[in-house]
Order: sequence, then C-alpha cells, then structure tokens
Amino acid sequence: MRNYDEHFFFLKEITIISPYDEVEGLNKTIKPIDNKIDVRFFPEGGSLVDNVTSRIAFKAVNALGKGSDVTLKLYSPSGEQIAIFNSIHKGMGYFNIQPGFGNSYYAVLQSGDSTETRASLPQSFPTGLVTRTLINKDKDLILTVSTNEATLPLLNGVDLSVNISSRNLINKLSKIRINSLVNHFLIPLDSIPDGIIRVTLSGAEGLPLCERLVFLQKNGDVKLNISPEKKVYKPREKITAEISLSGDSTFTGTGEFSFSAAEEQFTDNSSPWPASIASWFLLESDVRGRVEEPSYYFDPDNKNRLRDLDILLMTQGWRDFRWKYDSLSTFSREAGFTISGKVKRIVNNNPVEGAKVSLGLFSDYSKEFLSANTDTEGSFRFEDLIINGLTEATLSSTDKYDKAQGRISVDPVKYEPPPIEEINADTIELSLNTKDYSSLQQEATFRLNNLKKYKLSDTLNIGEVTITAKRAETAQEVRVKESRSVYSTPDKELKVSENAENFTGDVFNFISGKIAGVSVIRGQDPCSIIYPDDADVFIRGQFILETKRCDYGKTIILKRGALVLLDGFEVIPDNLASVLALPMNIIDRIDVLNSSSLYGMRGANGVLNIITKTGIRRASEKPSPNYIHTVVNGYDIPRIFYSPNYENKMEQTFLPDYRSTIFWEPDIIIEKNSKPTLHYFNADNPAKISIVVESITQEGIPLSGKTNYVVE
Repeated sequence: MRNYDEHFFFLKEITIISPYDEVEGLNKTIKPIDNKIDVRFFPEGGSLVDNVTSRIAFKAVNALGKGSDVTLKLYSPSGEQIAIFNSIHKGMGYFNIQPGFGNSYYAVLQSGDSTETRASLPQSFPTGLVTRTLINKDKDLILTVSTNEATLPLLNGVDLSVNISSRNLINKLSKIRINSLVNHFLIPLDSIPDGIIRVTLSGAEGLPLCERLVFLQKNGDVKLNISPEKKVYKPREKITAEISLSGDSTFTGTGEFSFSAAEEQFTDNSSPWPASIASWFLLESDVRGRVEEPSYYFDPDNKNRLRDLDILLMTQGWRDFRWKYDSLSTFSREAGFTISGKVKRIVNNNPVEGAKVSLGLFSDYSKEFLSANTDTEGSFRFEDLIINGLTEATLSSTDKYDKAQGRISVDPVKYEPPPIEEINADTIELSLNTKDYSSLQQEATFRLNNLKKYKLSDTLNIGEVTITAKRAETAQEVRVKESRSVYSTPDKELKVSENAENFTGDVFNFISGKIAGVSVIRGQDPCSIIYPDDADVFIRGQFILETKRCDYGKTIILKRGALVLLDGFEVIPDNLASVLALPMNIIDRIDVLNSSSLYGMRGANGVLNIITKTGIRRASEKPSPNYIHTVVNGYDIPRIFYSPNYENKMEQTFLPDYRSTIFWEPDIIIEKNSKPTLHYFNADNPAKISIVVESITQEGIPLSGKTNYVVE
C-alpha cells in the first residue's frame, strides 16, 4: 500500500444520521441545475490518422457528471450529415470514421429533453498508427494495427514492441513489424491473470505510440449464490442461509467471504449496483473518474456487461490510468510485522557475526519464541510476524555457548500509512446531495424514544431489594487459573512483590534460596566449559540423565532437573534463554510441584511453572547491553459481532430488538464444492433485509453476490 497514493485504497462513503440533529442541507434551497450536456471523444488507441478507419468512443454527461443517454448526429466539414448513432450505456457509445486529410468533423448531440449540444471531433494527424483490440473466444488477443500510405515507408524494417501489462507488472513483450496498411497479430494470453490489461504499442526507441485498456476474463463466470430458506420471515425468527459457488467448472480454489445482513433502508440503495470489492479491485482502481454503478459490470445476470465494460474502458480508461507503467516499488510485500536490528561489540562497536538472537513475544493472547543468527553486518531480522494487540517483546544476544554477547539494538517497529486527503464537506455542491435522509432520521428517533421506556430512570420504585452475587474474576485470576489447569494447586508458590520487580537478574537467580528444596545449578554442562552460563533447576535433588554431543565431538551425560513451564506451557531447552531474559516486572508468581505424573516422565523430577502478568507494562530499563524489553503495537484484535440466540430462553427478553444490522460474519472459508450454512435471528423490525456477500479467492478473483428477504 505504501508504494501508491490514496487512489489505490478501497474507499466507501458512509452516511451517519443522528436522531438529535437536524439533517444538514434539507432545509436549504437547492440551486437550479441547467440541462447542458457535455461530451468527449476518445479515439481507440489514442489518436486519429488521416485516411485510416478508426473507432471513436464517446461519453455524454449532464451537469451532475452522470451519464446521459443521447442521440449523436455526425457531420462533415461542409455540414453534411454523415451518420446518426445512439448511446449504448450511461451516455457512452462508439462509431467508426475514416477522417479525410485535414478535415474537421463535428457532432450534434440531442438529449432526452431535446436539448442540443455541438462538439468537435479530435483533429487527425497526417502520419501515425491506429490500433484496434479484440479478445477472441479462445481468450487470445487480436491486435489490428492500421496506417496510411504516408506512414508505411517510415516503418520498413522497424521492430515495434507490444507490451501487455497487468497489475503494475509487464506480463508479456512481443516484437512486431508493419508490412501493409492493415496488419493483424494474434497474441496468446495464457500467462495473463484475469482483470484489466494494458496493451501498449511502442516504437523502436520505446516511445509509446498507441495504448488501450482491455478487460480479460479467461475463466467463465464464477457465480456466488445466496439462498435463504424462504423469502418471508417473522420478527425474531431464525434465518438459515446457504452460500455456494457455481458456474465456471475450471474454478477449483477457495475464497474468504464476508456475509452481512442489514435493513435495506439503512444500506446504500441509491443504486442497484453500488461499489463492491470486485468492482474496485478489477475496475475502479484502474480508471480515472467516478464510475457509475460499478458492480453492474461484474454481475453475470447482465448479458451486455462485457460489451458495456469495453466501452467504459475506451472512455474513462483512455490513454492513461491511476497506476503508472514505470513506477518503482519502494516497499516490498508484507505478510506481517518485521522486527530487525543489529548486534555490535561493546568495545569497538564492530558488528558481531553469528550471534544468536532470541526473540520472545508475550501477550494476553499468545506466546512465541524465535531465534535467528546475525549476518556479516551484525544484522538480524524476524519477518512475517503475526502480532495481535499490545505485545511485549524481549530480545537477547548470545554466543554459541549461550553466553551474553555484544550490544543489541532494534529498529523502530511502526507503520506510517500514506496520507489520505481529508474531504471537506463544505466544498461539495449542495445540488449533488439530492438524497433525503429525513425518513431515516425519523425512524432512528422513534426507535431511540421507544427504548427509553425501558430505562431504570423511567420505572417505578418497588422498595428495597437485596442482590447477592459473586465477584467476577479479574484477568490475572483467570490467567493463574488457566496456567494451573492441569494441577489446580501447587505444592509451593512464590509471588513476585512490587519491590522485587526491579530485580535485575533472571528468574532463576530470583528463586535461588527463596523456595525450600529448590536449587539452581549453573555451569554443569561441560560443552559450555569456556563460558559456564547454562542453568538448570532441581527440586528436592531429583534429576534424569540426558546424553548430549558437544560441538567438538565429545559425548557427555548431563543431569536434567525440573520441567519448566511458562503459563502452563512447556519450555523446551532451546527456548530457555528467552524465558531467562524476561524482566521480573512481567512475572506474577512461580509455582513449584515436587512431582507430577500429569506431565509424563519429565514431570517426575518436579515442575516449575512461571506465571506472567496480564496487561502490558512499560518497557523496562535494560539490565544488560545484550538484552532489550520493548512493547509492539500489533494488529487490532478481531471483535465478534453479537447476534442474539432467541432459541436460548436466557436471551429471550421483553426489550425491543431494533438492530438495523442483523448479522455480520467477516471470515467465511468457502471451497468450490462446499455449501456453508449460516444461522442467525431477525430483529423486531418489519423490514426488507438485504444480504450482501463479497470475497476474493486465492486466485485473486473478486466475487460478490446479493439477495433479500422480508420480515413481516
């Protein structure tokens, strides 16, 4: 997203109606609008050339900028009527013309109210090329290049280039030569993805000569079907809706779908084909100007949609569009967060190569341990990290013997989105805001006033009532309970006091001498004899023997002590360094089990469970140069949309249910042959409910579907 400006972002206008305020603009006098028609002409490929038959598209719009159907009469320079045409869709159409040398043609347009407008056609050039594009039934591109007698000798032996690009990438490059006045070329499009493609004809030196946008749909229509059990329901009745895919037999992928059901009066019903993910992804992001009823071009029920889409691309997609052919991508694709930094020597600040960097991520939702080695520049990098909410991160750098090494630093972990221009409502012409929201405002006021009847402030006093309840568990109490789910009660427990939060050693140093029968031994690993920095915990002297092979080839036998847990989850020896790097201010308590068969053979030597605190604390001061504790603000935590279950008697209530958004499920996985079924309950409002489902498949194909039902 950071490689492009705001025109690449999916934008959608949302109207907010308040029951308290007067709807702005309803009482203002709307300025009269003239009925003048404006028209523009767009020669296919770019320009007209003398004595070469060209196709010209046109678009006629009214004073509001909306397409206006017209009748077009074409006249020669002498005033003779040559032909008459009608617009095909939304004021758009096309015609063919072979301009004579130096001639100036003009057209007279007549709108539905008989208003006439005169406009001149573009002037033709004495030399040049004219292109016409067509995609045949085999989904190959047929490119026709025409020229005149004056231009043909100039192209003798010259190689021209045909570039076919899609989604900011050049997908195909072909070389052609012009040998006659009319030339046909067949270009396969097997490797080109569905969507808008750009066909550019360039000269020998790379100068673009002609350009055209074409919509490619190699696969057949994949139709999204939404099927409620029936068309009429009662208030609070259970709805069962099935979703399925049909159509193209070659589609074998899966897709992630979003399902919403809402009262139609509160949705965008100003057009039967409003903007959708499909229309934005395949169309609106690639052409200039506002596209009227963009979903029309992607509804398989519209038989003429591909013809009309081609005319749209000849007009609003003429010559250029939002993304630039030679733009450079400054930022690479991201699949998650990146935590990176450097490890340097403390004495001379030189980079440390081969240092082990241990990363621990701790939040209320998950815990993760990772490690990486530094390169020749002392740099390390953890990529594609999925971090949700505020998450504490600890990083430590050690050598191959797990001895503290170097000074570690971390690059800033933040995302700065591109600026988006703020819309100034004062600059919007009042004449364009023609929708009346007064009925919706009245409905919102009615529902709000009706709900007030059930507030405590409006009820009668019935005397003293004694209510007995159990205090809800705190988040920390829930954390402790979940961490002890296997054993419930420990044999010993050591709580970390507020004074102990400033302890600069690790958790093993902290418990030394504080819990009877628990001892910490360091340096018992002969493989680490140069830097005896390993650690192990023994409970009542219990241990098992473990065989280990050192880097220099010697095989040794070690004593392994208690099983170490973090919030109830086992910590493997390779991740122990990350646990020892945890600051004491995020640890709530340490549980000790003398022996527990519940954890298998390892639990027989005792269990040490380190339970952390919930919530996020400030980043602590670094206890040593090789350690960092910081806080990362990750992705927003997904919220679950509440939908009542009226089959449950506990949720049956006398309170009115005035939800206008009935149901929303943003993440549904659908495969071609699967038919997931959704269940939800209506509200109390008699209304027409609109269901909208949108998706992008794994192949990048956007889909959308809609249906409705009535609540009586």
